[in-house]
Amino acid sequence: MEHKISFIILDSEESDVEKLKNFIVKFFPNSSIHFAYEGIEGWSIINKIKTPTVVLADAYLAGISGTQMFKKIKTDKSEFSTYCILLSTSGDKELNFKALQSGADELLFKPFTIEDLIGRIKTATHVLRLQAIKKMQENKINELNLELKKHFQETLGLLQNFQTSRMPQHEKTVKLINRASIWIAREIGETDQIILNNIDFASRICLIGKLFLNDKMLSEPIMRKGMVPNSVMESYPFFTNSLLSNLKGFEKISEILEHIYENYDGSGIPEKLQGWKIPIGSRVLRVVLDFQELLNQSGGTLPIAYETLESEVKRLYDWKVVVLLEQFLAETGEGRLKTNEKPVDKTDLLEGMTLSRKVVTESGHKILTPGTELNFEAIEKIKTISKADPILGKIFVYG
Repeated sequence: MEHKISFIILDSEESDVEKLKNFIVKFFPNSSIHFAYEGIEGWSIINKIKTPTVVLADAYLAGISGTQMFKKIKTDKSEFSTYCILLSTSGDKELNFKALQSGADELLFKPFTIEDLIGRIKTATHVLRLQAIKKMQENKINELNLELKKHFQETLGLLQNFQTSRMPQHEKTVKLINRASIWIAREIGETDQIILNNIDFASRICLIGKLFLNDKMLSEPIMRKGMVPNSVMESYPFFTNSLLSNLKGFEKISEILEHIYENYDGSGIPEKLQGWKIPIGSRVLRVVLDFQELLNQSGGTLPIAYETLESEVKRLYDWKVVVLLEQFLAETGEGRLKTNEKPVDKTDLLEGMTLSRKVVTESGHKILTPGTELNFEAIEKIKTISKADPILGKIFVYG
């Protein structure tokens, strides 16, 4: 595709303007040529041109000099590509440095030969055409990315609708799982926005793998105490993979959902992954999903459900996720838990405060237990230990 290029000549010497015009017309007959004899009018012309432009400006142009003009162009005129050629007499010393400082792409000394001029203009037009092609390609990529994003969101919405239509009783639970998963992932230290987005999307369709189950099995957990009860449940990860892995943009989401039922000790399905080898999103979702199952089994008794989770730490669950789930429930009041607790930064701890949750470091060291009334020694202990071994999540006190 041909990209139209305009020329703007800015020079106080009328004879120089005519000479440049004649050269350009001869070698670039289909180009649009504009000119001015002083800088203010020249700047007005530059702002009206809506195509890639070669600007030839004299260094000492009246009104706005060539160097000032190029600084303004590079600062203010970014929508369309501009190639700047600074014109000056050969007696100007240190002009090369000034030209580069001003934003000039080329320097052309007067008097110039036709070979000098045409060589520089050919370079200029070649650069501008390449920039125009690059911009076109970038615009096309942006359009495709927007289309892919739209398609992804539509597909995700359809999957959510399928999940809700088959399991309408779990709609509120899935929303809670979504909020908890994102909160925990951030608190555990995940900062990669792409990973956080995938955890977000995966948690919205975390029950999608159950669509292949019959109505009776639909309400049953995939695992009981870390073991699949039958061969049908064992095929859960494979169904999830076959459903999602070929959908554009769902590859990592499929990976998270496929590995939810990997036990932390490496005894789970489908690949017996162990510890940190299990995707972070899978580890988070496993804890939150099983917590909801345990809540249902215990008739909504939160302490019993959470104690069961804690008893299976390191065998079935990532202990950090279990600790952070408790903190999520305490901070947000989600999951039918109403408390008068509040999170406090270690720098804001005061004597007389009472801990409502255990204080644990990222290495698993329990510093203090719930119910501890803070005194000077306890506060210093927290601050000293946390310098070498940061606190996991937050510190909770009764408010």
